[in-house]
Amino acid sequence: MLILIRPTPRFTSVLLATIGLFLISGKSTTLQATSADSSVYRGKASFYGGYWHGRKTANGEIYDQNTLTAAHPTLRFGTKVLVKNLRNGREVTLRINNRGPYVKGRIIDVSTRAARELRMTNAGVVAVEVTVLPKDQPVAVTPVAPEAKKEEESKTETAPEPKSDDSFSKKLAYRRLASGR
Repeated sequence: MLILIRPTPRFTSVLLATIGLFLISGKSTTLQATSADSSVYRGKASFYGGYWHGRKTANGEIYDQNTLTAAHPTLRFGTKVLVKNLRNGREVTLRINNRGPYVKGRIIDVSTRAARELRMTNAGVVAVEVTVLPKDQPVAVTPVAPEAKKEEESKTETAPEPKSDDSFSKKLAYRRLASGR
């Protein structure tokens, strides 16, 4: 006996997401691959934090807006990606730990800390290039040339550095050391 099951909209969207096509508001959009091996993508990135801070991510861990993480619709959890802000050339290596973005035309959502590193907090949404990295790549911020830093520092205000005798900063440094970040 053959049983035919009518696919639901949820099933259809999950099926299409697995082959790289996403349904958003009834319209389809695809990632724009910029290389033959499909490990480099260009598109728009946004950032998220605030409301989501302290809540569970799609992979089950607690979201911390102060870590170098990102949300991507299809990449495996734990995948490392290099995100480059095409407006200013800044780069940051992130770990995928969530799903999203769910807005048409965006290819990645980055954490608040990553957005600060990319200098995209004022713009909110910027053009980026996302490169999938090998598994052994560490999560780190890529330094920018000194002349580019001076130019950016003149445009943005920076918060004062915490005092070294501040007990909160000591606890935070200890936690980062203990967790390997």
